[in-house]
Amino acid sequence: MSILSAARTHVGHVRTHNEDDMLEHPVAGIWAVCDGMGGHRGGAMASHLVTRTLAALPVPADGQALLTGTLGAIADANAALQAHAAAQEGDICGTTIVALLIHDRHFATVWIGDSRAYRWRQGRLERLTRDHSLVQERIDQGEITEAEAETAPQRNILTRAIGAAPQVEADVRHGALLPGDLFLLCSDGLTRLLSDAEIAEEMTRPTGLCDRLVDLCLDRGAPDNVSVLAVTATDFPDADAQTVRLPMPPDD
Repeated sequence: MSILSAARTHVGHVRTHNEDDMLEHPVAGIWAVCDGMGGHRGGAMASHLVTRTLAALPVPADGQALLTGTLGAIADANAALQAHAAAQEGDICGTTIVALLIHDRHFATVWIGDSRAYRWRQGRLERLTRDHSLVQERIDQGEITEAEAETAPQRNILTRAIGAAPQVEADVRHGALLPGDLFLLCSDGLTRLLSDAEIAEEMTRPTGLCDRLVDLCLDRGAPDNVSVLAVTATDFPDADAQTVRLPMPPDD
């Protein structure tokens, strides 16, 4: 199949440095967005460390190897950031990650933190990730609504991040890939300013998608770094086949 991707990142109108980092590694089947935390050096170093570790992964033999390698790279990056924090006397730096893995005719999303993945399929937008944040926990417990979460004072507090604890667990979601599926990976610099409905409206027009989304954030003040990465798969061989072997492991 042919896989097309485009990406754009911007420091925004308030921050003086960009702590986001992105990876496009089509040979291995990995695309990722990371949003660093911990100040200029710490956050940028953390996000770049993760993308650099993923970029070093070899071409996988199958979907299981791709997923296992990605999770292993995240664990290695977490250990390195923990060691860095110890050397700096507890000065913790970390990063979120949202990654898209594609092998054969299947995909997996892997995430930690509040960077998100969306899929546009046959005229419908679906959020594939669920934020690891205090606000999301409050939503899940029925304490606040999705609308109230947009202005909640604790919306910046994450419950998971690479580098924040000795062990970190990623969530994984996977499924079959269909011709024309359009995926969007983004940092929270986008989702703090645009609603899912607004994102859906823009995804109806794939050409220039990343530029339009970033420009919308800039028009609204862009108080944070904003990064977007779009991936779509086309030209499927035997696209009408009914039976497909799943190379990704089953959900728990």
